Amino acid sequence: LQVWSGEAILLRAARSYIAADAPFTFAWLVDLVRLESRPLRDIGIASFTLSILTILPPLIVMTVVNKVLQFSSVSTLVLLSAVIAVVFAYETLLGHARRLIINVVGARLDTKLHLHVFGRLLRLPLDYFERHPAGETMYHLAQIYRIREFLTGKLLSTFLDLITLCVLIPVIFYINATLAWMVLACAVVIMAIIFAFLAPLRRRYQSVVDAETWKAAALGETVVGIKTVKALGLEPQRKALWDERVADAGKARLAFGQLANWPQTLVTPIERVMVLGTMLIGAYLAMSDGSGYMV
Repeated sequence: LQVWSGEAILLRAARSYIAADAPFTFAWLVDLVRLESRPLRDIGIASFTLSILTILPPLIVMTVVNKVLQFSSVSTLVLLSAVIAVVFAYETLLGHARRLIINVVGARLDTKLHLHVFGRLLRLPLDYFERHPAGETMYHLAQIYRIREFLTGKLLSTFLDLITLCVLIPVIFYINATLAWMVLACAVVIMAIIFAFLAPLRRRYQSVVDAETWKAAALGETVVGIKTVKALGLEPQRKALWDERVADAGKARLAFGQLANWPQTLVTPIERVMVLGTMLIGAYLAMSDGSGYMV
């Protein structure tokens, strides 16, 4: 009597979001950051609170000018001093907690990135290592920290600045719409300059990465195969190759630096207009105001 027909069903546990063999893509990075949603939520709440606290100093200065100096109110000055002390203490503690959470999240992401990349490296086929120099692979692996710095540095800072911006924009329009529109106009011009240079800078930076990769490959191959280099007397050839790689990397970095200098050069006068220009125009509007104070 035949009981088994030869068919079998394979059952296995569902894969997690960060599978060991997941491709190293931007979607994978998003899933990696999503696992830290609770600490990131706490960071967002702390940043929102700090953004509100940043509004208090200019409002307190306005109150001091309009109430304390005009009416010589000592009691109001004492009350404002107490409020400032409490705000400073709370802002200090909250800033410390936010930086601590950012460090913890950065350490977690850094660990997961290194574990995933090293696991992927061990699963690569042998022909990959035959087609790519060891120095090139080592250079790319050494750049993992840039990904972590981007996730917990510039990307997170941009997100936190966006929270602050959403809080400050209504306030500056409430204080003075004319100066607020002036600041926004300068910001739009700066953004247009940055976007105009993004594509050329990306191409120049790719040239820098390629040149640095080949330079690292030449160095890695020389160090790994130093016995062969010494045995066959290949020092002059390796020296000539290294000089060529260093020259190419230097030229690429110089070209990138020259192009990257232009956006900062164009943005600098606009930033000065944003700071000093608003102060001068604000002073003119204050003098033109009938009461002598702008509300």
